[in-house]
Amino acid sequence: MQTYTRPAEFTSDAYKRVVACRSEMIDDAPFFGHLALKLVLVEDPSCQTFWTDGTHLGFSPRFAATLSKLEIKGVLVHEVLHCALGHPWRRGARDHKRWNIAADYAINPIIVEAGFALPACALLDKAYRGKSADWIYDRLPQPQEPEPQPEPEEGEGDEGGDEGTGGTPGDEGEPEEGDGEGEGSGDQPGDGDEAGDEDGSGAGDGDEADDKDGSGKGSGKGQDAPGEATDPGGMGECRDAPPPAAPGAETGDDPTPVQTEADWAVARDMAERIAISQGNMPGGLRKLLGEAKRAKVDWRAALRNYVQQACAADYTWQRPNKRYTSHGYFLPSLHTPMCGRIVVGFDTSGSVDAVTMRQMIGEVNSIAQDVQPAGIDVRYFHTSNYLTDTFERGEEVVVNQQTESGGTDFCDVFTQIEASGDVPTVLIMLTDLYGTFPQAEPDYPVIWAVTSGATFNPWGELVPVE
Repeated sequence: MQTYTRPAEFTSDAYKRVVACRSEMIDDAPFFGHLALKLVLVEDPSCQTFWTDGTHLGFSPRFAATLSKLEIKGVLVHEVLHCALGHPWRRGARDHKRWNIAADYAINPIIVEAGFALPACALLDKAYRGKSADWIYDRLPQPQEPEPQPEPEEGEGDEGGDEGTGGTPGDEGEPEEGDGEGEGSGDQPGDGDEAGDEDGSGAGDGDEADDKDGSGKGSGKGQDAPGEATDPGGMGECRDAPPPAAPGAETGDDPTPVQTEADWAVARDMAERIAISQGNMPGGLRKLLGEAKRAKVDWRAALRNYVQQACAADYTWQRPNKRYTSHGYFLPSLHTPMCGRIVVGFDTSGSVDAVTMRQMIGEVNSIAQDVQPAGIDVRYFHTSNYLTDTFERGEEVVVNQQTESGGTDFCDVFTQIEASGDVPTVLIMLTDLYGTFPQAEPDYPVIWAVTSGATFNPWGELVPVE
């Protein structure tokens, strides 16, 4: 865990401006103002913009100096929403940059609707409005692989200094000492020294404290050095929350208690009550927080649990499941695989997009490794079960791209299963749950993996899927 030394008093103008903006928010926007006080303010010249890890709120004094008062408040709200919605605790194994971009797309529209200003670099896309960071992450365009660069000819870039130092790739030599030119002009935060170094060019690659000797050889560690995360959103980074300190452990120079997601849930409820009592709680925000406060069960874990219960397999605690022990979970392993066939039904009427379908297939393959079914049948349907793919034990299940669209009628899936004479161990139906159901409940377990938020079902288990 990184620690921070906090002097008794900061005197920089940037720090005073941020503190003043935060204080004004207590009266102007009590919900955000009270939550902002929960974060320990850290003046951090090494960062690009602002950041939070759920306990601290760090900021670059240089970046803060470029913002208006309204923009500073907007960025403070940005970081508060990261914490209020649990983003520092929920990234898991997902890519840091993509997670930050997805989280920014999720919260920035809320900030604008609440009447705050955001810097021009803020990520906004109405296609993601009202969506969660998790939903957006899975639908972000994949990054393009960089094209291979041709090898430089011998001698290129050697004139006037070592190759590649003090300039962009392909520049010939270093800039002359004291010329005041650098890679970053200061127009965009974090792109280099804002106006060159005091005595020289300041041609750093993002490091905010380049050499002072005029050589123009910045260390270049502003982007990738250990401990210095980047800010893909360009205005306020969400870092992973540090682990809670063990009882009696040394806290170093920073005695701040580490905040947990549960701590923020309590603080969020308290701030909401204060804002409502003062009549200053945006309606759209109340709706968002209502969704955030609802108990959310990971649909993958719920689906796995239901399938394992449905499969007649014998689990033993004598041999822990090695897939989970590395994560600190002690779970039983499959001792005697006895699971029959699993059937997966995909509603292709327009209720399920391709991303969700691939996610479901991925989870089914993962579950199959545990329960070892005799086989998996994938049935595609709309008004009829028009396509069935069969996979035997050990085969990887893949999505069939030759799908059709239409209305929704669940009956034909059940009819065809009955006609096959092969009763499945469990049927998983991925759908929005709007359609025609059979009148009679089948004799095998049915799991409705629902994409629409609908809460009704005629029988079986319901698993909400985001």
